[in-house]
Amino acid sequence: MLCAVIMSGCTAPIKQYGLTNLAISCDEANRFTYETLSNLGFTVSAFTPAKMGQRGEAKGTREATEGLPAQNVTVSIDCQPTGTAVDAREDGKLLGQLEFKRAFYISFTAAQSTEARRAEMAQRIAEGKAAPVAQRQALQVLIRPVRGQAARLDFEIDLAAGGVLPVRIHISNPTDRRYKLTPDDIQLNRRDRTRVAPLATAEAAALVGNAKLAGSGGPVTSMSADVITQLLDGKRLIATRVGPHSEVTGYLYFPLADYVRARAVLTEEDSDEAEGFVVEF
Repeated sequence: MLCAVIMSGCTAPIKQYGLTNLAISCDEANRFTYETLSNLGFTVSAFTPAKMGQRGEAKGTREATEGLPAQNVTVSIDCQPTGTAVDAREDGKLLGQLEFKRAFYISFTAAQSTEARRAEMAQRIAEGKAAPVAQRQALQVLIRPVRGQAARLDFEIDLAAGGVLPVRIHISNPTDRRYKLTPDDIQLNRRDRTRVAPLATAEAAALVGNAKLAGSGGPVTSMSADVITQLLDGKRLIATRVGPHSEVTGYLYFPLADYVRARAVLTEEDSDEAEGFVVEF
């Protein structure tokens, strides 16, 4: 009877922090899950993104700190036509899940709200309805290394295990001007100040295809070199121009290393004036 009382006392609060029947896509659920674990201080040690009808799973670990034990957690993601469900649990605990579930719920729903506001603002800016301060008429260049398991959000392969770092490039041009760029001229700086150019897709594919998993010695992926090349080519930044009021997004691939900043140069077509950008990581 005591067990039943305890369980019934825990059920209602835990259900309060359930994430079920969410009107979000698999891609959004995967990204919010990864972002939530990272924001809560967990290292994502394993990640299999969900697909429609195929359950996904993320494993997170957080080292012990003064007064707090180490934590290992598992998040499952289930996408169905009727809605998406995300279930977060602390490993090895039958009871006492409430604190983690509450923290995960708050952070996950905050990520949802932030993305919804961002999308709404982007739409208002595109339609010219945003406040003048929001409509900054300046070229914007975002360069972000996608480290570790985060690469699985956009790739089916553990690229880091293959010695390759994918770097996401997003260029937004809200102006009336046209810009030229050469993607292969975008470079990263290592901590020792060495500048590194992006790998050719075939080079990156060869690194991943020939890589072995630590411990088992097995291949990082069973994909052929041709399939890996096609996958990387499909997401590579290939744009050479950024038109007025448009955006371009894509990836470049670099040898895995400790990078601290990126450099990019775009040239305004009419004046032939170059604009340089330095992005700190």
